[in-house]
Amino acid sequence: ATYGDKEQLWLLALGRYCDVRKARLAELNADQAGPVLPQVRALLAELTQPAEGLPRGCLVVNAITERTADTATRELALRQISNVEDTLTTALERARDTGEIAASASPRQLARFLVVMLQGLHVYNRAVADPRPVHDAIEVAMSAISASDQPDLRPSTGMTSHGTGNGQGTATRGPGAGPYHRACE
Repeated sequence: ATYGDKEQLWLLALGRYCDVRKARLAELNADQAGPVLPQVRALLAELTQPAEGLPRGCLVVNAITERTADTATRELALRQISNVEDTLTTALERARDTGEIAASASPRQLARFLVVMLQGLHVYNRAVADPRPVHDAIEVAMSAISASDQPDLRPSTGMTSHGTGNGQGTATRGPGAGPYHRACE
């Protein structure tokens, strides 16, 4: 067999898929002169819309959700996710430097937000053929990123302990600590 067993063929196919995606992602940082956020928006829209005749969703997301016990698959998928995050971080650093996003914004955190949102959109897109909710989610994400008044999203160190009376307890974030609490107020 040219490709070895089915597992080797799967890993080769997933690796090729990641290489193609990586090449497309590299285009995001190729144009250093143009505005960044329209390119990010276009990339998100493109990545969530399947090419003609191809299934909806993302092979990396499928790999993560369906083959979590396979170390080699997980490593390839996580490497690709890391590549997406790094590429978006670089682009968002440029956006910060050119004033497209707030100077106080964290490009790494914004990139992580987009990666998590993108993975969710891929899962959603597999089940729902209507592109409008995906488009809406991308627009909301882009609006949040380009907002002029970015909140401080750095993790809070303010932890409180809820004890059981025996000296043992669980640590939780205190009131107002961290972005998750602020988002729910």
